[in-house]
Amino acid sequence: MKYIKDFESINENKRNAKRFKNKGGLMRNDQFSGNVSLSKTLADELGFDLKKEFTEGIGFDNISMYDTASGKTIIDTALSGEHTYDDLVKLAKEWYKKNESMNEAKKLGLGEKGVDYNDNVVEIIAIGNYNKIAKMLKKETGNDPEDYGYEKAPGNYYLTKNIEATEGNVGDVAMYPVKYDMANYWGLDPLKESLNEAKKFKPGDKWSSDFDYDGMLKYALKVNEKTPIKMLNKLFDSATDVNYHTPFANLGIAIDWIEDGDKEGAKDYIKNFHEDIKKEIKNQS
Repeated sequence: MKYIKDFESINENKRNAKRFKNKGGLMRNDQFSGNVSLSKTLADELGFDLKKEFTEGIGFDNISMYDTASGKTIIDTALSGEHTYDDLVKLAKEWYKKNESMNEAKKLGLGEKGVDYNDNVVEIIAIGNYNKIAKMLKKETGNDPEDYGYEKAPGNYYLTKNIEATEGNVGDVAMYPVKYDMANYWGLDPLKESLNEAKKFKPGDKWSSDFDYDGMLKYALKVNEKTPIKMLNKLFDSATDVNYHTPFANLGIAIDWIEDGDKEGAKDYIKNFHEDIKKEIKNQS
C-alpha cells in the first residue's frame, strides 16, 4: 500500500514516536509532546508527505481522528484514553487499507452532486486548499471568502455550483470545508447539513418569527448581474418584506436595468449594493 513506508524509513522517525508511545492511552492534550506533533508523527509513519500537511495526512477534532484529504473519520474515540499510539497506527493502517477511495480516482470528485446548507442541489466544480478555492470564488463572484463569513482553516474545500433552478440561484457558487460536509460526518447525503438546524434563508421567504436575517445578507453578497432575474426579485421581495429597504435599494435599481436588458449597466449598482450589505453586516456585528 503506497501510504505505508518501508521499515527502515519508519525506524528513522522512532525518536518522535517514542514520545507518544510512552504516554499509554492518549488523551486530547496529547496532540503535542513538546514541539512534536502527534498528527505529523502519525502522518510520517503512514508515509504521507509532511509538506502537504493541509491536503493529506492525519488530523484530530476533539477526540476523533480523521483523514485530512477526505475529512472522513477514522475513529471517533482516538484521544479518549482508550487507545495507545500503536493502536492508532494500526487502526489507521487498517482504515486506509479498507478505504481505497482515498486515491484520486475514487475520492469525492468533480461533477458529483449534493445538497448545500440551503437545501439547494449543487454540483462540485472544484476541490482544493483554501487559497486555491478562495481565488476561484473571487473570480466567480467578485467577492472574497471573508465576505461570506468563511474562515481560513487547514484542509481542502469544495467549490460548488447551484444547479437547481426552483430552489436557489442557478450558477451561484459557494465554498465548503470538505471535513464538515462529508456524508460520514453527519450520516446524511453529501453536503447536507443537520436536519435539526434552524431554518435557512431562501429567496422569497417572507417575515416570520424565525426569519434568517443573517442568511439573507450573506446570500445577498453572492448575487450579481448574471443571477437569474427571478431569483433577484425573490431576494428583493424578501428584503422589503422585512423592512430592509435601504440596504437593498441599489438591488432594486439593478433589477430595473437588468429587466430593461442592460446587465452591463446594472454592474455598478450591484457593486454598490454589495457595499451597502457589507456595511449592514458590519453594523449588526
